[in-house]
Amino acid sequence: MALNRVVLLAASVAMAAPCAASRPSRPSRPSSPPKAGRMSLALQFRKIAQARLVFACRTTKPPKIDGVLDDRIWQRVPVSGVLADTVTGAPGAVKTTFKVCHDWDNLYVAFQCQDHDVWSPFTKRDQPLWEADVVEVFICPNKDRTHYYEFEVSPRNVVWDGYITNPKGKQEGIAPDSSWNCAGLRTAVRVRGTLNKRSDRDAGWTAEMAIPVRCIVGRRAAPGEYWRVNFYRIETKSKKNIELLAWSPTRQPYFHVPARFGRLVFWANEAPGLPPGRGAHSSKEASK
Repeated sequence: MALNRVVLLAASVAMAAPCAASRPSRPSRPSSPPKAGRMSLALQFRKIAQARLVFACRTTKPPKIDGVLDDRIWQRVPVSGVLADTVTGAPGAVKTTFKVCHDWDNLYVAFQCQDHDVWSPFTKRDQPLWEADVVEVFICPNKDRTHYYEFEVSPRNVVWDGYITNPKGKQEGIAPDSSWNCAGLRTAVRVRGTLNKRSDRDAGWTAEMAIPVRCIVGRRAAPGEYWRVNFYRIETKSKKNIELLAWSPTRQPYFHVPARFGRLVFWANEAPGLPPGRGAHSSKEASK
C-alpha cells in the first residue's frame, strides 16, 4: 500500500482547503537518479502531484437525491471541478461544474449544467443516451485500466450503466456490457426550463448520483482509498453540433482514454465549509 501512502502525501500538499481540489505543489527533484527498474518515492510523488486530483469529503448527513442541490453538504463542499473541451482543454461554450462527497457506503456526485436547450428523447434504461444531452462518470477502482465502470444520466433521469472492457486504451475496440446494472444506484434530475421544447430558451439542469461503493469494489470505502475517475458531459445542440466536455481532457474527440483519468480520494474529514468567494482550483492534468 506504499502508493496509497504517496497519494495521501500528495493529498496533504494539494489541499489549499480541506476537501477542495487544488493545485499541488511541485516536489523538489531527487538528489540522485532512481535505480534502474524502480520508481523512486520522489518520482511517484511527482507523477501523482501532476495528475488531476479531487477529494471526496466524508458526510454524516448524505444529500437527498432529488436533483435539488440545497442540501447542507452541497452548500459546504466547494466546486470539485469545471469541465473543459476534451480535445483542447479550453473552456466549454456552456459551463459545467461538479461536486463530490461520500459516506463510505456511497459516492455522491452532483453536476450543474448550463444549458439553453435541455433535451433527450430516450425513456428506457441503457438506451444510447450519448446521442443527446447527458452527464457521465467513469470509475476505475484499481490499476487495471482495461476495465472500468461507466455511469450516465440524461435530463430525463434515464440511466445508462455498464462495465467497459478497453484493451487498447482508446475508443477503438471497447466492449461495453450494458447488461451490468449497479445495484442500489440512485439518480435524480431537475431541469431549469422546459425539457424537449426546442423552441424556447432554458437555463440548465442539475443531476445527482448516489453510486454504491459496494457495487464497484464489493465493500465499503476505506480512508485514503483512491479510484481513477473522469467526469464528462455531452452537450448536443444538433447532430452536427456536439460539445464534448471533460474534467481531465482526453486530448481525443472521445472519452474512452483511461490513461487520462484523474484520481478521486475518499477523504476521512468532513467539509468545513469555505468563506464566501473562495473556491477550488483544478490541479494539473494527468501526464500523457
